[in-house]
Amino acid sequence: MSTAPRRPDEPIVLVRVPPQEVCRPATTVIVRWNALGPCPAEALQPGGTRLGAARIDGGELFPDAIAGPALRGLVGTEAAPGLVPLCYLAEHPGGGYHAYAQIRFHPEDARFVRTTREPVGHGPAEELRWFDPVLTAHAESSTALNNHLRYFRKHFSLLPADQAPGDLDHRFVAAVPGGTDFAISADLRSRSGQPIAPESRLFAAYPGCHE
Repeated sequence: MSTAPRRPDEPIVLVRVPPQEVCRPATTVIVRWNALGPCPAEALQPGGTRLGAARIDGGELFPDAIAGPALRGLVGTEAAPGLVPLCYLAEHPGGGYHAYAQIRFHPEDARFVRTTREPVGHGPAEELRWFDPVLTAHAESSTALNNHLRYFRKHFSLLPADQAPGDLDHRFVAAVPGGTDFAISADLRSRSGQPIAPESRLFAAYPGCHE
């Protein structure tokens, strides 16, 4: 996703939400604004100085895909037009954070894909130690993020040639009485925000960005 260069004085707003991952670390995260409930929000300068704080209902964060009044009030008139979801940050049990870059932003939800292979930025989130490593990870994945629906990665390049599969093919046999291809596809699409089978942790979204 192309964005304007970041200015060094631009504020950062941390909005704490309930965990949205279906497994840890997940590949894709979907945040549905109306399902979040009240969320503590904190505006910070890049150095970590606190500018303000508020408690904002999830549905009021980005109504019509534009920062709502409460969110804009935390950063002031000049910075408010630039407020968009940058990333979803998930705390790792062993310390640090995994970051997920925003790839879709709608009035009803936002979708994010993980760009960090290992946790970054140990310490409290408000200390922003994660911020620069996350921007670096986003930049390194820019090709995939700019074309996430049509980008493919070679996943077995690190294996010896005699161990790497020549072809990797996953197939599903759908046996649904009275079902049609369209009905099955539509049902799968409607369930894409949840794991298809908890034991498999299979997630049907943005396969080109999977690690």
